[in-house]
Amino acid sequence: MKNAIFVFLLFPMTAMAETISEMVASGQGAMSDIISISNDTKALVQDVKSSGDPVLLQCVATKEASINALKDISESALSNLESATTEQKAEFELRKITLSKNKVQQFYNEAQRCTLGQSGSGDNDGSEGQVLFDDSNAQDSFGGSTTVSSSESYSFDSSSSSATSGAEGINPPPATSPF
Repeated sequence: MKNAIFVFLLFPMTAMAETISEMVASGQGAMSDIISISNDTKALVQDVKSSGDPVLLQCVATKEASINALKDISESALSNLESATTEQKAEFELRKITLSKNKVQQFYNEAQRCTLGQSGSGDNDGSEGQVLFDDSNAQDSFGGSTTVSSSESYSFDSSSSSATSGAEGINPPPATSPF
């Protein structure tokens, strides 16, 4: 009878150890994917540096920084996973790694999209830098033309408190709040 209880008590520990070891293997696989994506991102940053485009470099470098932060978190979580003594702790650490892997993949995809919008490459239809709008329903509230040319510049000074600031047609706010 004592042997039966002893075997029964050991069985859950063995099953738990296999479960934790499976989680460790899964975490190690996810961590190798994160490292691979991190290395690919570093190579992408090097390619972008050679292009000399500061906007593109800023975009890709920001994604690389996010990937590196998640990689650090995942490395710590993997270490905690490998030393976990309970299934609950192992699940918690594995969850950190798998969520990080998903975000790392997302940031890498975003870094690749940054390079697709690279200035000077790809199809350029001439509309880059232009803001297009439909002014067919616009009303000329302030007088003058509704057409804006590329050489015109506008400044809106909110510090002016004169009554002739062009806001004559705007109703003032109510004296008291309805609420």
